[in-house]
Amino acid sequence: MNRVEPAREALEAAAATSGDPRVTYLAQLFLRALSSYQRDYPLARQAFQAALEIAPMCQTPYIALAFVERMTGPRRSGARAVRALFRPGNRHRSRADPWWAYQNGGLDDDNLVWLRAKVAE
Repeated sequence: MNRVEPAREALEAAAATSGDPRVTYLAQLFLRALSSYQRDYPLARQAFQAALEIAPMCQTPYIALAFVERMTGPRRSGARAVRALFRPGNRHRSRADPWWAYQNGGLDDDNLVWLRAKVAE
């Protein structure tokens, strides 16, 4: 069963009402995943940029923007941003990324319960 639109609505609500930057960040990344699934790369770019504004020192939005740039043609700004952030000697290149905590099961229980409830509404 394809329930992309209800999922999108739930994630948009979670992103708008969370109050917790980690949950908002994750909701934006999941919104990107839905947009990429539908090959709506301009919308995916918007969600990635929103995630980047929330967590500018996390690697996931940079990598995701580079992917979107690759999928949409010869634009190189996303790839340059990734290279600049992760070049040797850049002491600000990254910090703990909530995406990897989620992927590895490290999202704290309170926020995961809240996010699941929002998606289920």
